Amino acid sequence: MMAERGVRRLDADDSLDLGVLEAVMLDPKLLEILACPQCKGAVEADADHVSLVCEACRLRYRVEDDIPIMLIEEATSLEGGTGE
Repeated sequence: MMAERGVRRLDADDSLDLGVLEAVMLDPKLLEILACPQCKGAVEADADHVSLVCEACRLRYRVEDDIPIMLIEEATSLEGGTGE
């Protein structure tokens, strides 16, 4: 019945086409309470929700498995370097 609708189960041998996956959306309530650990200012999710950005500090904090990594030493500069 699933095959009739064009849906099939993935086997362990199937490769995953990452282009097909939708972007993970961070919970808006979580975004409301998160703050930049350096300046305590607001952070905003980037377009793909793979990182949080503090425009005041020009730092980017990555998001892994829907968990924001809000460590200053793990942040990267919006200019491409590290956040230090």
